[in-house]
Amino acid sequence: LYFKRRRIACTVFFVSTLWWVLYTFRPGSLSQEVLAETNLPLDFVVAGFPKCGTTTLMYAFRQHSQVNMNTHESCSISSARKTTTQVWNGLQAELSDIISLPATGRVNGIKCPTAMYSMKALHRLQNWHPRTKWIVGLRHPVWQVQSFYNYRVTEAYDKLEAAASQSYSWLPRFMWDPQPSFRSLDDIFTAPYQPWNEVSRWSHRYELFLNQFGFTNMTVPEVVEWQNLTAARDAMTLYPHLGLLSDHNFEIFVYTVDQMEDANTERSAQFRKGLQSFLGLTEPLPSLGHENINHFQGSRAHPETIDICDSQWSDLRSQIIADGRVTATWIQDRLVASPHVSVSDDPFFRSTLDTWMHDPCP
Repeated sequence: LYFKRRRIACTVFFVSTLWWVLYTFRPGSLSQEVLAETNLPLDFVVAGFPKCGTTTLMYAFRQHSQVNMNTHESCSISSARKTTTQVWNGLQAELSDIISLPATGRVNGIKCPTAMYSMKALHRLQNWHPRTKWIVGLRHPVWQVQSFYNYRVTEAYDKLEAAASQSYSWLPRFMWDPQPSFRSLDDIFTAPYQPWNEVSRWSHRYELFLNQFGFTNMTVPEVVEWQNLTAARDAMTLYPHLGLLSDHNFEIFVYTVDQMEDANTERSAQFRKGLQSFLGLTEPLPSLGHENINHFQGSRAHPETIDICDSQWSDLRSQIIADGRVTATWIQDRLVASPHVSVSDDPFFRSTLDTWMHDPCP
């Protein structure tokens, strides 16, 4: 009898705890009164993908006379481990920072390059800012994988250096001088549901995350793949399955890094004009620079930094290119057909996607 009661008590405790976690971290659970009283306007999000020119756009928008934007990331909306109230307060604080800038009549934007990886971000904004516009950058999957992985490697060393600079010498060394933890790309790709700092087997599969908007009808294989991915993410984070968005007013502007870095002045101007029109700006965007470059390459590269064109990555590149063909075809044939999706210079946009069909390495 004692053990039976103990099992019942443990079961009740487990169920209660699980219910509390799921209830506390559910998306968008704020009263209409709170929304009406404190909701500051959010007009657009530079939402990713990582290493696809989001920092360059952030600085360009920062210079624009009709845009309010910070010079740092604002990723409260994609936080996975904060309560809804904490996320809400964080977003309002971020918006308060940019709206307090000395200007009126501007559109308000934030940059969060990992927002597309977060189902919760989309659902939160659907509830809180249903007319937000999304700017989504893409890049050849091979280069995106390399750049994103190397960026995380550099970031890990930066955190180590910052920790070592603190004056904690009175503590045992292992407490203040932690060593960065790395995972190889091979390991990441063979354990697809165990990402390393958001670098995963799926992080270059843009269509899996763009599907969250519900702009296209999914095929049966796509539904199965989506369910496998979302079920794995839910299992890792203890969050309920949120599903695809529906009945929303979101619009997306999709671009490729090739468009952003295009040396053709006419096409480059057309790209900036497309962004300007998408956001309803009357003044043109400034010329785009090249921000957030990883300088730890070549002789300065960290031991874990990869050159994905090396022969040791040939098989991995082949796998990524095969994925890229699927992604490019899906974007060309289905995504851009949606009336809610905008691109600039459609023929050139499509031609940049065609390069994903081939190995970019010499």
